[in-house]
Amino acid sequence: MNAFFRCLLGAALFFYTGQFSLALAAEQPGAEKVPVIVYHEVLPGVATGDSSNASILPLEQFSRHMDYLHDNGFYTASLAELEGFVKSGRRLPPKTVVITFDDGYESNYLYCYPYLQRFNFRAILFLMGSVPPNARQHLTGLQLMSMTRSGLVEIGSHTYGLHREIDGTPALLALSEQEIARDLAIFNLVCSRAGINRPFSIAYPYGATGAEALKASAGAGYRMGFTIEDGYVRAGDPPMGLKRFNIGPGVDMEAFMAIVNGLFNPGGETMF
Repeated sequence: MNAFFRCLLGAALFFYTGQFSLALAAEQPGAEKVPVIVYHEVLPGVATGDSSNASILPLEQFSRHMDYLHDNGFYTASLAELEGFVKSGRRLPPKTVVITFDDGYESNYLYCYPYLQRFNFRAILFLMGSVPPNARQHLTGLQLMSMTRSGLVEIGSHTYGLHREIDGTPALLALSEQEIARDLAIFNLVCSRAGINRPFSIAYPYGATGAEALKASAGAGYRMGFTIEDGYVRAGDPPMGLKRFNIGPGVDMEAFMAIVNGLFNPGGETMF
């Protein structure tokens, strides 16, 4: 066989093999449900499995989570992709996960962001606009800009100053629509002045939301809202009441794997 025919045969095999691979990919079913996972603070030197502070995850556990997602071919979806899935059934890969962080701790930049960079993972940071007195160290403006300019990190609202209680009741449940709307408008303004794209999502502090908060959030331009109720996100779910799995130190590796693989059954037996 001369060189010309060998080249011709090779091109034909390449074409048909490629077409076959594309056909197989097209036939693969998309995700039926998507786990949205939420982290808070991640720190080194914290004992693994120590649930004395449910908001602090040992860095060792976080590292194992990210390694598992990478090694098993998970896809980290953006907010826009999740919105398309929820509202119009947009196809997402079978192994899709959405990574979120609440509150805006500096540890998210120091310890978590390097993993996002290493694996090209995307994530959403739900920030508080006003940090409570005596709170642990939060992100600086320069750190935020570095993360958002990478294209890997999006910003969502965790309200400006409503991550608090009023007489034992979460502020989002205690205040009027107008009071909540004023707070969210301040948050949006702070983002704009900091050069951050206006957010279109909110994570409700304490997962608390009611009619007043829903109306105020919609009025602020938010199209997606996240709770901290365990459960998966499915096409057709109410976009302002999406569930998330809180990944704290009490979530062992077996439970984490069950969650991200769609096998976790809140309140029932987990099949893994």
